[in-house]
Amino acid sequence: MRFYSYNYLLEQIAKFDWWGAAFTLFLIICLIFTFYFRVISGDNGQNYLLEKIDLENPKVELIEVRK
Repeated sequence: MRFYSYNYLLEQIAKFDWWGAAFTLFLIICLIFTFYFRVISGDNGQNYLLEKIDLENPKVELIEVRK
């Protein structure tokens, strides 16, 4: 399971074509604060679910857990 910061997710969306950049701009305007999400991959690795995480101490680092 991986944990990504909101800013990292915005960077990934911006790497797509023009609609990704427009969507990113929309998110930046609507969501001012920094949020963190837990990314849950689906059964085939192409579907993802984002779950918002409320942190009390927002020192988060990217980790990978291998099964």
